[in-house]
Amino acid sequence: MKYIFLTILILGLSCKTTKNTTKKNIMKLGSNFEVLKMEKSSIKLKVKPTLLFDFEKNTISGNAGCNNYNGVIVKDGNQLKFTNIVATKMFCGNMKIEKEFMQKLATITSYDLKDNQFLLYNKAKELVITCEKPLK
Repeated sequence: MKYIFLTILILGLSCKTTKNTTKKNIMKLGSNFEVLKMEKSSIKLKVKPTLLFDFEKNTISGNAGCNNYNGVIVKDGNQLKFTNIVATKMFCGNMKIEKEFMQKLATITSYDLKDNQFLLYNKAKELVITCEKPLK
């Protein structure tokens, strides 16, 4: 009976540790995400913008649909802000996705992680951008 209880206890603790570790791993150095959806947008994402977070250097970079961008991350708990965002200036036929993505990125003030999705919210706590880790 002691062995059964001990086994159940160990299994229970290992499941909890795995869940917490998974959440931490999502936010690790080099966490790469693709934009699945931009809320309140009529644009279909033919090209998916990307976000690459480096929380050790407090930087963000990626591709906005045509141009590459980078900036600084200011993070405190689940509060998140992107500053000093700069981008290359190539022209690609349809710049609507990129323009809207960059505008929405500037409004982000917080985030949440749910089911391997990275959810970005604005000051009014409205969901603005939904991202997920791309399959490798």
